[in-house]
This record gives sequence, C-alpha cells and structure tokens, in this order.
Amino acid sequence: MTLFTPSKEAVEEILRASQVLYLAMFDGDYPYVVALNYGYEEGFIYLHTGAERSKVNLLRKNQKVSFFIEGAREDVQGELACSYTVKFRTVAGKGECEVVDERDEKIAGYDVIARHHHAPEGNYKERALEKSVVLKIQIKEASAKVKGF
Repeated sequence: MTLFTPSKEAVEEILRASQVLYLAMFDGDYPYVVALNYGYEEGFIYLHTGAERSKVNLLRKNQKVSFFIEGAREDVQGELACSYTVKFRTVAGKGECEVVDERDEKIAGYDVIARHHHAPEGNYKERALEKSVVLKIQIKEASAKVKGF
C-alpha cells in the first residue's frame, strides 16, 4: 500500500506538473544523488538512463530509493532579511526502483516519460533502446508540501 500525505491528489498534482526529480540511492557510506527528467503514471515514476551508468549498478545492488521534486518555486523579498522567504510546491518520497531491461517494457516507460513532457511517443531509435534502461520506481510513500501558493 502506498501512503500519500496529505492526499494522493495533492501529491499527484505536483508530480504531474513538475519536470525534474532528484533521485537518492545507496552508495556505501554515502548517498548518491542525481537529477533526472521523469514521467509519472498511476503510482510509478519512470526515468531513463544509459545501461552502463553507475546509478544502474547501484540500483541493481539495492532497489530502495528516495526522491525529491521541486515544482513551482518563487523567491519572496522583504524589507528585512528575516522577511525574505520562498514559496514552493514539493514532493518527497520513498520507493523501490526496478531496472527495466526488456525492450517492450522500456518502450512503455519511454512513452510515459514522453507524455509527461508533451513529446511525441514511439519511434525510438533501436540503438538507443539497446544502450539504455528504464528505471521504474514504485512509490511506497510520498508527501506533498506547499508554502505560499
């Protein structure tokens, strides 16, 4: 069961409107964090990367990940230093990330990412499919936070 706070609708609104996800993985004693474009659909986040990248090796060892998405953001200025602030819409979450190697599943994941970014679906170069993987995160927990909007 996935836990969405304060609600699934609040989390999904930010997930659908945003473009970049910061993905945190285990890498020994320290976390490893990368920024990636993503697609969201029905409780899953889809990302793509080269099959030989270090993040893929890390995820094959440990599928547990955390992620952070910053949606809308706006600096708010004031007359005093302590009155400066930021308006924001964010989602932070945890999940399990599957490395997808199978061609048809990769295409389905690419299609989710394309739809999310309003790009054309399908017609992917065969060489790109062969040299890439799709990362499919099943969201276990996600929390939306909104300040000032």
